[in-house]
Parts: sequence; structure tokens; C-alpha cells
Amino acid sequence: MVAPAAAAALASVAARTAAQRARAAGLHADTVVVALDARMGEVYAAEGRIIGDALELRWEALCAPAELVRRVACDAHPILAGHGFSAYPDLAAGFPLAQACYADQLPDAAVVAALGRAAHRAGGGVDAAALEPVYLRDEVATRSGR
Repeated sequence: MVAPAAAAALASVAARTAAQRARAAGLHADTVVVALDARMGEVYAAEGRIIGDALELRWEALCAPAELVRRVACDAHPILAGHGFSAYPDLAAGFPLAQACYADQLPDAAVVAALGRAAHRAGGGVDAAALEPVYLRDEVATRSGR
């Protein structure tokens, strides 16, 4: 399972990459909505505001696809990104004003590395010995598949 902070980071990376992709296609969106398939009828969702070359993450959540649609302003003209839009095909229809849908957009490892390098240079980071797994769904973490 993905830890909440890790899911938020992945959504943020997918949002950044989608924003770059949209800019390269000549689109001028100010919002990116990310939906990564979390299985079990849910998505790791996030909404980010594009500010120049930067992205400000407004919120992130584990939620049902319908909840994602309710959380985003109905007048937004976002870029949609993430495999949640292919896992739940009706999800994109909840954003009729979307400029583009990049359902194939996944977090880019190069963006993860660049963000990590910048955080490390700024004095951020966590000692590896302090890391512990965090499960979003206890029933998945404790259920035996055998």
C-alpha cells in the first residue's frame, strides 16, 4: 500500500508532469486534477494550481471518484492526469470543461529525483531508520492471500 504522504507526493509529481505536458501542447491551464487508481473503488486524488513553472498542491485525498468531482470547482478548466481516469472511465465526464485528459500520465522518476535533490539541498529529508510503513487500509494490510 502507498503511504498518504507518498501518495500525495506521487500525485504532486504527476500533476507537475501533466502541467509541463499541457504547456508544451500550448494549453494554458491554471489547475491540474490528478486521479491515481487506488483500487477498491477509490483514487488517490489531488488538485494543484499552476503558477508559472511551479505547482502549488491545494489538497490531496484518498476518495471515491464521485467525491473527487465534488471537490473541484465546477467552473474550473483543468488538465486531468493519472490512470484513475482510465480505471474509472466516467470520471472524466465529471469535468466537462477540462482542457485535456492525460489518463496515461504517471509520476515521472526524473521529476521525483529533481524534487528530492532540491529538498535535500534545502536541508530536508528523513533518516532512513526513522521510516515506517503506513497503510491506508488495514483490511488489506492484515488480510492473508494464502
